[in-house]
Amino acid sequence: MDSGERAEVILETGDMLLIEPRCAHAFSALEYAQAIEASPTEFDAGDFFPRVLGSGPAG
Repeated sequence: MDSGERAEVILETGDMLLIEPRCAHAFSALEYAQAIEASPTEFDAGDFFPRVLGSGPAG
C-alpha cells in the first residue's frame, strides 16, 4: 500500500506465500483452488478495505 509496488506470483500445490503487513493483496485462480489465509492477530473489520480489482490509482 505504501510503495505502490506490484508483483505477480504463480503458486503450485503446497506453496505458501508470506504477505507482510500493509501489503494490499488479491488472489485469482487459474483453475479450481482452495486457499487458507491465517493471521496471528484477531480480525479487525476496521483494517479491511475491499476493492474491485483494476480500480484505483494502481489498477
